[in-house]
Amino acid sequence: MKFINMRTFIILCCCIVVAGKSQLASADFNSGLPAGWGMSPAGSWSVHPFFGAGMSKCLYTEEMNTTSTTVSFFSTSLDLTGINTLTISFKAACTKNNFLIPNVAVSYSVGGSGKQLIARWGSGFTSPTTYTLDDVADYVPPLDTANIKWVSCTHTLAAPSGTAVSFYFDAEMINAGYVLLDDIMITGASVTSTGLNENSTESPIIVFPNPAKQNKVTLEGKNLSDILIVNSLGQSVPFIIKHESDKISIEFQNCESGIYFLHFISGGNKRVKSLMLE
Repeated sequence: MKFINMRTFIILCCCIVVAGKSQLASADFNSGLPAGWGMSPAGSWSVHPFFGAGMSKCLYTEEMNTTSTTVSFFSTSLDLTGINTLTISFKAACTKNNFLIPNVAVSYSVGGSGKQLIARWGSGFTSPTTYTLDDVADYVPPLDTANIKWVSCTHTLAAPSGTAVSFYFDAEMINAGYVLLDDIMITGASVTSTGLNENSTESPIIVFPNPAKQNKVTLEGKNLSDILIVNSLGQSVPFIIKHESDKISIEFQNCESGIYFLHFISGGNKRVKSLMLE
């Protein structure tokens, strides 16, 4: 009978997590409004023929009244079964016609339920603002192309569960202004488990202490790289790392107690570990 030591037995029982990416939805507006996408109120958005980067088409809305208003552009319903991580990327341009630039707020809704905020791009006037945009103004309509500043926007989050999930791109007009959107893309990463080769000697990945009573943890394993940390809302959080051989010390910055997810690469494979900050 062939015996194996305890370390090899533990490795045989472990699994590696492999992620595959897929494009779930996209909209570039070169052929007009994409099929299956919608807007609210009806007619609040239009495709502009040359305001996009390089004089291309883009999605466009404006509000000249000084009262606050919100208009939505939303995706077709998506089945997120088996999707663990989402990356939402798009280009945005926000120009004010009064005191404050408009916001772009991205949220999701499961099965037509209430919207859950994912991230907000804007001046910082509205709370919470996830990403701050530069102040750009055009006080004399119509909008001049010289006053359009495109910004590439990207946000990664833990995927919400559901077979009918829609994503909303809201133009939040604080008083008056213009919002332009282009090149919207929603990409999902599915995570599956596969057994290790029985001859593998790769060390398992561990996070300690977990739960952590302070804002410091250690990630231990082979060939660790590309670390991303998100909270339970799928928002990326700031942190400082220090490499020490096969260990990485992670110090969270201004993070509240709760559950967090560590995304990283080990040995060329994407992995996810959860931890609790107390």
